[in-house]
Amino acid sequence: MLDDSLQRFFWDADVAVIHDDAHSVYVIERLAELGDKDAARWMLKRYGRDTVRKTIASSRRVSASASTGVAPLALQ
Repeated sequence: MLDDSLQRFFWDADVAVIHDDAHSVYVIERLAELGDKDAARWMLKRYGRDTVRKTIASSRRVSASASTGVAPLALQ
């Protein structure tokens, strides 16, 4: 299950069925695009910097201009 504080980033999905392990790529992509610093901390703690970095780097869903999200924090 996702942390309650992250549910606002998944407004268009049924968060009851999003499992942070089974849907890790989806969660990382969404938080990289829309997340804030707290979301970045949770994501890095939950998945680890290497997994987050690889997912963002290989994703077509994370825009190159995701500077408003947490992608820059994860790639540092």
